[in-house]
Order: sequence, then structure tokens, then C-alpha cells
Amino acid sequence: MATAKRKKRETPLRLDDCGRLSLPLEVRKELHWEPDDIVYLRQDKHGLYILKGENPFDALSEEALHEYKVHELSNFPLFSLVSSQN
Repeated sequence: MATAKRKKRETPLRLDDCGRLSLPLEVRKELHWEPDDIVYLRQDKHGLYILKGENPFDALSEEALHEYKVHELSNFPLFSLVSSQN
């Protein structure tokens, strides 16, 4: 899968009294970040990085579906979760 090349940008941000930063809407849209997404801060000698958290189960299910579709799994049934409606 080809990755989109992102342009480098410097955006001044200001901390509020509670230590919060607001990311500009343009940045959030470009990164596909939504309200309630989990992000992590990583700090090293070069600076501070903000990383979007990934649900590990999403990655596992995508890999399982891919393997099933290309028949890499033998005798592996594909199950579908169906919610029961009361």
C-alpha cells in the first residue's frame, strides 16, 4: 500500500491554563483524527511526538481477513458477529 507523502509544517500552538493544546482542524482532517481518538506523547532527545493510538484488534482482524481472502489459511472459517436485537 502506498503511503501519502505529508508536507512538513510548523504550526504555533499555545498551551492553555490546564496544559492543553488544540490541534488545528486542517491538521486533524489531514491525519483523520476524530474526537475521542487516543493519542500518545513520545519524547526523545530530538523533541516531542504525538502519535495516534491504534486498536491492536483492528490490525489483527484486517490481517485475518486478508489471509482468508487470499486463501493463506486452511480450514479457517470466517465468522461474522451479529448483534442480537431485543
